[in-house]
Amino acid sequence: MKKTMLLFFFVFALLLTACDNTPETVETASGAPVGTEAFALRVPPEDRNQAFSIQSFVETPEGCYYGLENFSMGGEMIYFCARGENSFYPLCSKSNCRHEDQNCNAYAGNTFGYYDGALYALTTSASNISQWDIVKMNLDGTDHQVVATVNQRDYPKLMFSYTFHHGKLFLQGDSSYDVERQQDNLLVVLNLADYTVTDYLLTEKVGHFYWYYKDKLYGPTLSTVVYDEDEPLCDEKLVEVDVSTGAERVLLPRTVGGMYATDSTLYYFEQDLSVLNTEQEMFYEKTDPGFREMDLATGAVKDCGLPVADIFWADYDEDFIYAGTYNEDSEGDHTLYLLSRGYELLDQIELPDGLSIAAVTSDRIYLNTAGLPTVPISCYIDKTQIGSHKLTLLPIETIGDEERGSE
Repeated sequence: MKKTMLLFFFVFALLLTACDNTPETVETASGAPVGTEAFALRVPPEDRNQAFSIQSFVETPEGCYYGLENFSMGGEMIYFCARGENSFYPLCSKSNCRHEDQNCNAYAGNTFGYYDGALYALTTSASNISQWDIVKMNLDGTDHQVVATVNQRDYPKLMFSYTFHHGKLFLQGDSSYDVERQQDNLLVVLNLADYTVTDYLLTEKVGHFYWYYKDKLYGPTLSTVVYDEDEPLCDEKLVEVDVSTGAERVLLPRTVGGMYATDSTLYYFEQDLSVLNTEQEMFYEKTDPGFREMDLATGAVKDCGLPVADIFWADYDEDFIYAGTYNEDSEGDHTLYLLSRGYELLDQIELPDGLSIAAVTSDRIYLNTAGLPTVPISCYIDKTQIGSHKLTLLPIETIGDEERGSE
């Protein structure tokens, strides 16, 4: 991508000081900065790429944002990397800011996302700990404004997870631990277009929604133990929830090792979880692993084979399938296979020290240790090199978090 003088001076400012490393906000009608070519994204910025692993990640034409837990802040700090660059910087241009408290422009609280040319963060209110604030900010982190609130007291005894996607904030509550209420899982949806809130009581107890496609959410049910001929077996199902209609349905009688949804087809990897069995805790039936395709209208399933015998999980995006091996040691070495969407092996690379996919964007595969939200992104793979059989882990810095990143 060609860099004009405006982008040159912006990148030069990034090198001078971490406090001034923020994306340019002067935009054309298309949303791209003046004087730059618009980068063709594979997924709109407001939607979660189905190959995202970490919670808070946004790709825009100008670059990428991700959230990293900052313990002194008591929440996430937003980092930004300009398109084509190799450093993430705190999204803050305040003079003399140490990026250590909630007054920093990069503070994002619980999580953040993108909608209609702005970033939105979910934070606990500074004036009322029983209230969540939805904070809108510019793409350079400036001008934090509380645009909506959610009263936590309206949802007592619920433990929530949070995700921004497709112009909405999803708050997923689980009261299964509350023996007095025995309430079904609650999904709270806040529409960023008008800040209206809709509550959905879900019949299926989904532990967490891992995949998002338009207004549909996908996740496994909480594991329960059933007994088949006196043998205890873990029972997990894959559930789809459509928030445009409130409908939910069980797609598969088992969980999956990765999936990708379109309007018509569910692409998924069926893994053999019996390798996880232990004498005390887990009891899974042995299955034949492989890639599958389900027709969402008829439910018909097509077996697409297993091109590499030791694949245990898979992530998908519009371009490739990213598949990995099983390793009992989460910090040990393992193999990342790169497959075409037609299930052909294109390339592979050995990942050392527990490296795992953090997020896949239009042009890069970002990695950190075990996909953890508390560990900075440390390297990436250039997607244009897939198929060259010369894949290289390219280093990338998270400025201001070097000490933790080197642990």
